[in-house]
Amino acid sequence: MVSSSEYQPLTLVVPRVVKADPVPAPVRDNRAVTYRDGRMDQHRPSARPRPAPAGSAWLSVWREPRRTVQQVLRGDAAGFVILVAWLAGVLEVLQTQALRASMKPHWGPFAVFLALFMGPIAGFAYFETAGSVAKSVGRMLGGVADESDTRVALACGTMPELLALPLWAPVLAVYGLEMFTTARPIRTDGLLAFAALQILLWLWAWGLRVVCLAEAHEFSIPRALLTVVLSWLAAITLVVALVSVLVGVVGS
Repeated sequence: MVSSSEYQPLTLVVPRVVKADPVPAPVRDNRAVTYRDGRMDQHRPSARPRPAPAGSAWLSVWREPRRTVQQVLRGDAAGFVILVAWLAGVLEVLQTQALRASMKPHWGPFAVFLALFMGPIAGFAYFETAGSVAKSVGRMLGGVADESDTRVALACGTMPELLALPLWAPVLAVYGLEMFTTARPIRTDGLLAFAALQILLWLWAWGLRVVCLAEAHEFSIPRALLTVVLSWLAAITLVVALVSVLVGVVGS
């Protein structure tokens, strides 16, 4: 028999329940990855995320230019702009030399040399300057794009114009390199048709640039058109100012 002095009350021990931290739900990240200041950055969240178009940007830009801009911004934007600038510079020099036709006879190969080696430099300079100006003008009109975004938009808008570049190979094979010189052949129906095609592609490209800038800046088509017009006026003003300064320096 147990005495009362030896009796010990039983204590019920309840295990302590520790609440685990809740697992956060996955968050969808709609931020575009862009190339800025020599590195890859995560850019601002897109206010209007769009599903990526099917296929390559070189094909989708004809049907879905806005989605193509978003697709390029989420990919290798820097490499895309560099490639387009390279090709656009070569095409621009070829067209300029053919329109002027001011070289001496038998100097046609030198025109091709200029296109292949000086064209890319001109293309890079254009996209660097145009991207900066389009960014600044667009920001004044309420846009949100930075220089990387505007360069991508301009590059997407330039792609239709590049369709004429591979056509230069058969044209040069038929009419020869003398078409860049003063001894170029008389204009034929083939050359006129090729020139008309390039004009149509140029007009298409400029209309597409307006749409792509509207997507990059996230504002309306009229504001994008005004951005293009004001950017051209700013560029012309800058060129006139630089020429005036150079003339004044030389004249003094």
